[in-house]
Amino acid sequence: MKVSTALCLLFGTASVSKLGMAAEIVEQFSEKHENEGYFDALLETVNEDGRHEHVTSVFEQRRQWKEARANGDEDHPILKAAGDNNEYIDAFLDLIWDWNHIINVRLHKATKTSRLIPTTGMSDMMLMHDQCDKCWSMHGAKWAPDAHLAKKHGGEGAPMVKKYIEYFYMMKLRDVEVEGFYYIVDACLRAKTEACAQDLVVFAIMTAKPWFHTLGEGYFGLAPGRGYENNQESSLLYQIYNQGMISSKVFGVHTHMFNSTEDPSQIRFGGFNKDLFMEGHDMLHVETRAKSSWEIKFNSAGFYTEEVWKGWHALIDPGYPFIALPKQAFEMFKNDLKKAYPDAPVTCSDDEWCYFVSKCSKIIDGMPDLQFTFPTTTGESATYRVPAASFLFDDRDTRTKLDTCHLGVVRQRFSDLDHFVLGSSFMENFYVVFDGKDTNVNRIGLSANPATVSSETKAPSANPEDPSSRGASGSAASLVVGIIATVVFAVFIAAVTTCICIRKRKQDKLQKAKTYFDSLKTEEEGEQIESEASRTDDNPNHFLKSTSETANEKLVGDLL
Repeated sequence: MKVSTALCLLFGTASVSKLGMAAEIVEQFSEKHENEGYFDALLETVNEDGRHEHVTSVFEQRRQWKEARANGDEDHPILKAAGDNNEYIDAFLDLIWDWNHIINVRLHKATKTSRLIPTTGMSDMMLMHDQCDKCWSMHGAKWAPDAHLAKKHGGEGAPMVKKYIEYFYMMKLRDVEVEGFYYIVDACLRAKTEACAQDLVVFAIMTAKPWFHTLGEGYFGLAPGRGYENNQESSLLYQIYNQGMISSKVFGVHTHMFNSTEDPSQIRFGGFNKDLFMEGHDMLHVETRAKSSWEIKFNSAGFYTEEVWKGWHALIDPGYPFIALPKQAFEMFKNDLKKAYPDAPVTCSDDEWCYFVSKCSKIIDGMPDLQFTFPTTTGESATYRVPAASFLFDDRDTRTKLDTCHLGVVRQRFSDLDHFVLGSSFMENFYVVFDGKDTNVNRIGLSANPATVSSETKAPSANPEDPSSRGASGSAASLVVGIIATVVFAVFIAAVTTCICIRKRKQDKLQKAKTYFDSLKTEEEGEQIESEASRTDDNPNHFLKSTSETANEKLVGDLL
């Protein structure tokens, strides 16, 4: 667009000084960034109508659409536009207030871009319908379908399709029963390179029990499950592949639990971005539970105890902020947490999560890592650790001014869900690839430094046909066992001796402390008798009586 046209859109009959300022704005937004066949859009692509030269405003879209209709062209000119890079699409993941990440999807007939949460737990694109009275979106995009789907596939006029959703909204875990119809839309992914598709089938929520509130408009389902025709080919992932929006059924996710302009969260459709791997990291693969799912098995997982859970399955999901556990697994986590912090003021609610009555900075140093051990396709196991900084979240009660530290390990509400959900709290530590291009099996790729995550190392074996090698191997093994036994015995003796010395030192200090308090008691006995009558139960330090140690015991502990 020419500068003069942009100036008219921006300022109308603006003064000369404002026109000069507008020219500078347009020049700034017209700078082109090229990199190997694709361009990177600025984050602030629209400021009124001063925009990047490769990003078309809603006003220009409407003008082009009217012009095309007047010329008898029924195809939307924007939806026909192809990106410069045909191999993959990079889309930003923006973190919104309730810790969810969203991507921007432009529907053909919509008032503005829809903010959708990409999730591996759903197979459909799920949107709020304008007529849903129990639905609410802070963003508030309105849309209309481009066509209606046949009734036999769940289109309007058929019995409404029922679905269950569990999601996070404003730091609270919600579950909702929704019903709706399937419709047909034309849509574009708003990414570094724009990618579009026609005749996508989406699910629209018509009713919700009790209600469905979100900061965006819905979900962008990436599960390879069953879609509107009750088969895998009708899932959204297969739709966007079959219609050429992406070139491969692969996507990679690089994410944080914060927004960053220097290192933004990103999802690459049609491939993965190895440039975003941490230094020294490589990709280890785990096969999924089934071709219709992204669930993977883990051998074991632990927290304070090395193995709290064994033989469970997990879904890695960028559409989930935290780490969610089935009811039984959450009870096991609570018990292990209490072992780690037997005397700390930690509270675990029945339906959500656990929290400490303090700031996270006071407990983070001593908080154990969460660790998950997965069987890889190489036959070895790999243990991935999630540091406390990824699952501790500060909160403050605005009414009581009470500081709390929440653990982002929550209980799932639906009893029939039998797997963990490893959300962004897990994913921010490893680049994750979802690979569905194999016709027989899906794979999850987890980036890591192989030297730090390897749990089993294959040792070279001796030649079974060579008796001398067997004998040498046996002798070496006996020698190693003998050395280990000697070292262990020496360490045991040293540990016992140290414990005895420490115990003797503590007993001596305790005796000194008791003698000191006895002398205080003798000197102040008269004062205590005089003040006995004036004592009340309004002592602000009375809470010490409810703790596991008295004030004197606490002072003795300080002396020790």
